[in-house]
Amino acid sequence: MKRNVLETLFSARRCVAVIAGTLLGSLGFLMLARDIFGFDQEFHWWALFIVLPALLFFGCAWALARGQVHYRYPLALFGLGLIVLTVAAVFLLNLDWERWWPLMIVSPMLVLFLLGLPDSALAQKPEATAWVSLLAWIGSANLLLGLFFLAGNFRLVTLSALAERWGWWGVFILLCALGAAFNAAWLWTKTGALRLPVMGLLLVADILFISAIFECFQLNRLLQLPWLGITSGVLLLLYVPIANWRRVSP
Repeated sequence: MKRNVLETLFSARRCVAVIAGTLLGSLGFLMLARDIFGFDQEFHWWALFIVLPALLFFGCAWALARGQVHYRYPLALFGLGLIVLTVAAVFLLNLDWERWWPLMIVSPMLVLFLLGLPDSALAQKPEATAWVSLLAWIGSANLLLGLFFLAGNFRLVTLSALAERWGWWGVFILLCALGAAFNAAWLWTKTGALRLPVMGLLLVADILFISAIFECFQLNRLLQLPWLGITSGVLLLLYVPIANWRRVSP
């Protein structure tokens, strides 16, 4: 399997430095533009201290990006720096928290999505690939959720009207369930065996699916736990006969 873009970027110190420099430079440019165009906003100088941990995380990511460690380690540290820098940007630009708070969902979920993308190291490990790529499904679903909240705060979508009719947020839980089910089906096809990693993904899909149905249709949550127990129990009861039918040891 070829190296993906992230694997190439976060395995080289120069690339990490360029990305970090671009983010910090962009923040500085936005602050300068705010002053030039005369936006009457208070400057929270103390927010510069929040930038310091971000620089620390960026520096650690730069130090690890030697090609001798897996790229997910510097990517994770870089992601932590991005989250901290997002918080600092909100204060430095004096943004309205009531509008921009979904960025606190978007930034970590973007990192989670990137961490879940497949790479060459997992090419020969289908079980690990299926479970790690579940992070990409969860990250993408919650990233869309954060963007949807952001659209609602800017009145592009009327969230309160949607919430009166049905639990729209359940759609994003359903997306995670579909991701877990898809990964389970892919892993089952790849290995030709119904083993515990496949069953674990199916159980995750079941839990997320039942939760999504209850949220979408706003059903009585007191019935959610019994239904989770019933469906999970049925899956576990079917595990042994299906595994024996495929003539594969569990």
